[in-house]
Amino acid sequence: MLSRFSWYEFITCVLAILALYYSFVLLRYYRRELLQIFTRASFLKTEPRTTNISHLNNPQQVEQLFADAMTLSDQVKNVCQEVHFQEGDTELLLYELQKKVAQFPSLYQTPFMVAINNLMQTQIDLYQFDPVDPQRITALWLKIKDKL
Repeated sequence: MLSRFSWYEFITCVLAILALYYSFVLLRYYRRELLQIFTRASFLKTEPRTTNISHLNNPQQVEQLFADAMTLSDQVKNVCQEVHFQEGDTELLLYELQKKVAQFPSLYQTPFMVAINNLMQTQIDLYQFDPVDPQRITALWLKIKDKL
């Protein structure tokens, strides 16, 4: 019965079965790592956003924005830490972050917004939450956009 199959057919069948097996193992046990790899790859392909900074001519306004950005960055770190220790999920984290971001409408569409988004992404990776698409982090600011 085995003489009906050529070596080529046998090796092809074995390789297909092995490919299916390793695909299952990768998807079953390394899903989070694979998502991080693909998320980072898509993040690197996105074009950098330009922001309008022409309204930042007043040094006092820039100092106030910088102070707001520092306050928000501290709050982002605290929220990530609290949600991590409460064993919350990524959705809870994003909800809490959106509430914090809403308190700082002055940072919307400034270079500080990009820095805060990068900080959020770094904190999400640091505390090993599920990977979050950079566009989803930017969407946290849309509530502010609707108010303006």
